[in-house]
Amino acid sequence: MAHIDEVNSNGYNLQGDVIEFTREKYPLLYQHNDQDVGSMIGWVIPFFNEKDGTYEADFGFYESAGSIPQGVSDGVFKEVSVSYYVDEGEFTDDFVLNISKATFAELSIVSVGADTATSIVKNGLSAELNEEREALKENARKLKELKDKYEFS
Repeated sequence: MAHIDEVNSNGYNLQGDVIEFTREKYPLLYQHNDQDVGSMIGWVIPFFNEKDGTYEADFGFYESAGSIPQGVSDGVFKEVSVSYYVDEGEFTDDFVLNISKATFAELSIVSVGADTATSIVKNGLSAELNEEREALKENARKLKELKDKYEFS
């Protein structure tokens, strides 16, 4: 599901076993659609595999999942995506968010994951962390402009 101490394509880095599980079972969704009860296609029991440094999950499908389980069996769906809420984290100078605390939300079967290395797609940033990230990017852009403007060849 997800690896620790690796920056994913979303620019997030789980710094160790930092995702908290507040209950045993969570929803298994199709394409992160949490707005339609019909998109809840099963259940998931996530856990941290300390030996491999990965978050993994056992899961099962409900009858209402339709053809999705067959699609998984046939290899049509090869990726999952984890959704968690970032509770604590800091941005690096390279705009990587080092996450030190998060809360698990759900797991989704997805047709195309945003992160091919870890199959992590949706990571919920709070509005405050998102604003901080954008401010850091803007400051870096302004600094580069100033350096370019006053740099002599």
